[in-house]
Formats: sequence, C-alpha cells, structure tokens
Amino acid sequence: MEKEQKIWHTKAWKEASKGKKKEECEWCGSKENLCLHHEKNYTTMIKFFTEVVVLEQIFRETKNIPKTAEDWEKYISEIILNSNIVENYLKKYSTLKEKAQKLAKERYFSLEGAITLCKKCHHAWHKGRILCPYCKEKYYFPRIYDSCSKCKEKIKSGEKWKERKELFKRKTTEENKIYREKIKKIIEKYPNAYQPWDKEEERILSNLFEKNFSTEEVAKILKRQPSAIWARLKKMKKVDNLPEDTSLSYKFNS
Repeated sequence: MEKEQKIWHTKAWKEASKGKKKEECEWCGSKENLCLHHEKNYTTMIKFFTEVVVLEQIFRETKNIPKTAEDWEKYISEIILNSNIVENYLKKYSTLKEKAQKLAKERYFSLEGAITLCKKCHHAWHKGRILCPYCKEKYYFPRIYDSCSKCKEKIKSGEKWKERKELFKRKTTEENKIYREKIKKIIEKYPNAYQPWDKEEERILSNLFEKNFSTEEVAKILKRQPSAIWARLKKMKKVDNLPEDTSLSYKFNS
C-alpha cells in the first residue's frame, strides 16, 4: 500500500508557499534552511473543522441553534467532546470528512499565522522549546524556566550581564508574581485569553453579534474576556465606540 504524501510535500503546498518565506528566521535571524511554520499543525486543523462540520450538520437536522451560553456549553460537552457522536456522523455522511479536509487545506494553504523559522528553531518548537531571549543561541522550556541554563547561571553570577541581570530580577519581583497570578486566573476563567484570533472565531463572533447576544454570553462561548470581545468587534468594524467599562455585560445592539 502506497504511503500517503505529506501535505507539505505536495505540489499545491509548494505553489501556495512560493515566495512567502522571509529572508531570515524570525527567532534567531539565521538565513539558512528556512521553512514556513504553522502555529497549528494540519492534523489539528482537520480535527477542528471536523467538529465544525458535524456541529453544522446537527443544526441542519435539528433546526435548533443554541441561543444561550448554557446551550452552547451543552453542545460542546455532549456532542463535540463525545467522539462516538462525531464518528457516527462521519459514517452517516461521508461528505463531512471531505468537507472538513477541504476547509483544513484552505486554512493551511492560506498561511494564516505562519512564520519563517530555520530548521533548528523549527525542530526546537516541535520539542516544546523556544529560543533564549538573552543569548539567542540556546533553547529552553518556557513553561518551566525563564531562560536557558547557561544564561541563568551567568545572570546569577553577574558575568558581563548586569543589564540582563536587572531584567531577570524585575521578572521575579513580587509585583510580577502578582501579575502572573492575575493572568493565571484570567486564563482559568477564559482559556482562549491572549491567544491569536482566527477567521472561524471571527465568523462565530459576527453571527452572535448579529443575533444580539450579550458580551457575557459571547465570552462564555468563545472563552475570551468581554474586553477582548469588544476590542475585536471594533477591529472588525462592527462597532464604532467602546463602552466605558468593557468588562461589564451589554447587549450589543441595545
């Protein structure tokens, strides 16, 4: 059985990515072995769009589109997170899988959110590491450390690193700890907070805006802060002015 060709090896991908790479790695500045890197891989895109098309099919059959945040949460918990329901719909409607793959390919080939990385930085990213902001040479795990081990020792010892040492100290002040705790609580309440917006989220936001949902309901559905909802609406030119307190709940068209 012939092995399926990877999407980034296809002729369509080569055409879509032609001339899109920048002249140097956006992390380390290297100009050798450059490639385009998507924040979300192709498999993740297929999974996302599969859930979207299945949900749309359910809406067409039941003609019952969720009207409240609670209804949306019910759909997400009982349908999307239930792999058996998704698999049954894919078996029942063979075109859904093809549609999801088509949407995933369109998103992948659009290069939305893609960045240019060298081979070394690209490999590090897939291992969960990023480039050290101090030396720009070593890599480290950002969820555990603030820098690579080499820079951490130099910062502690103060060897020609006075400016960076002060920066490191500021990062570990009590004020920064309070700020980190605040951000942590926000992300616990709104898991998508501070993440880049994609076109699918904007489409959902536009639909909810037209249906006059409250910002509190939209925040629960999109898992984003009310202030972020308002900011995005303004960027999408759906509203001209923002309310004085964007953290409060309003009906969009009231």
